This record gives sequence, structure tokens and C-alpha cells, in this order.
Amino acid sequence: FRYGGAAHLTGGTISAKQTAFAGNRATVLHGGALYLLHTSGRVENSTFLAHEGQYGGAIYLGSTSTNPATLTLSFVTAADQRAREGGGFVFIS
Repeated sequence: FRYGGAAHLTGGTISAKQTAFAGNRATVLHGGALYLLHTSGRVENSTFLAHEGQYGGAIYLGSTSTNPATLTLSFVTAADQRAREGGGFVFIS
């Protein structure tokens, strides 16, 4: 996928509990596992393993002043995240 190997959300809400994200890749751009633009949500008790993206090895969170984004992470385990430009695990824009 070009954006978010596991999920690409523009607007709306995401909720992930006890979820395993593994081996996802954004082939060209952002967020190896999750690409979240103007999105709010929560990720709890979840694992991110072996993701790759241009910005945000695992998660890209993008917002603007008129369309804010928020993400709460709790009890998250992460390993082997690769960002080609910035934000090894999370890139916030």
C-alpha cells in the first residue's frame, strides 16, 4: 500500500485493543502500519512488529489547524520499525 500498510484513515475514529500489527509496509509514503489523517483514536495493549514507511515506521499521524488529529497509545510494544526519512515509530505532522 502507498499509505498505511494495515490501515489508511482520513477522518473518523480508530480503536484498537489487543491487536497485533506485523510486517506492514507503506511502499512509497507514510505509516508502515497506520496512516491516520485528521483522525482521532486510541491504541491499547497492542504490538507493532517489523514495519516500514517513508515517515513513521509504524504510525503516521497528520493534522491541520482546522482538522486536528489525536492518538492515545497505552501499553504498546514496538520492535523493528524503520522510517526512511523520519519518525522511527511515530511521525506527527
